[in-house]
Formats: sequence, C-alpha cells, structure tokens
Amino acid sequence: MHQMGLVLWIDKNEFSTSALEKIFEKKGLEIYTINSAQDIQYLIEDLKPQVIVMDVATYLGAEDRVNMFMAASEVMQSTPWISTGTRELNFPGAQMKGHIQKPLNVMIVAQEIQKILGLLN
Repeated sequence: MHQMGLVLWIDKNEFSTSALEKIFEKKGLEIYTINSAQDIQYLIEDLKPQVIVMDVATYLGAEDRVNMFMAASEVMQSTPWISTGTRELNFPGAQMKGHIQKPLNVMIVAQEIQKILGLLN
C-alpha cells in the first residue's frame, strides 16, 4: 500500500467530519476538514491536497461559487476529486476520480479513498 497524502474533506456535516479527523489521526493519515465550500479556492491553493472529497449537498449549496473558482484555478482543476453523498455528481472542470456513497462507514473511508486513487493493490 502506498502512503496517501493530504485529503481535503468538504462536508457541512460536522459530526462526520469530526469522526473522520479522529479516524485519520489514529491511522497516521493527514486530513483537513471544512464545513463550507464558500472560499475553497484559496485553501486548496495553499494546502495543495492530494485529493479533494466534497459532499454533493455541500457543493450544491455553493455551486456557482465553486464553479467560478474551479474555472479560475489550475490547482483545483489538476487535483483529483471524489464526490460523496446519496447520489453521484460530477463537478464541472474537476478531475473526478470516483464517488463514496453515504451513509459513510467512517472506519473504512481512508481505504475507499486509497482504492479510488489506485493506492491499494
């Protein structure tokens, strides 16, 4: 198994993001969580995550703004994205790699991300 870099997790559900932070920390993995997609461009450009996981409902709450940022940011366009939610959605301009279905099993989310990114055999 290859080591996974920083995961940026964007989800307005604070309970799940809090649980994910604890699980990732126990596994020695890096995760940065935010609960809003309003000003993600600057954060993404500063953090340069290996992958961005965004909840579909969170995206839809800021769709115009995210699409505007995506169109203007090479970093956002070149970073792999994974959607999460009850339905799959491709974010315009994003390098979509896969989808993680909700409800989440927080105990295996890291492995799901690694599998989508091709980091697991």
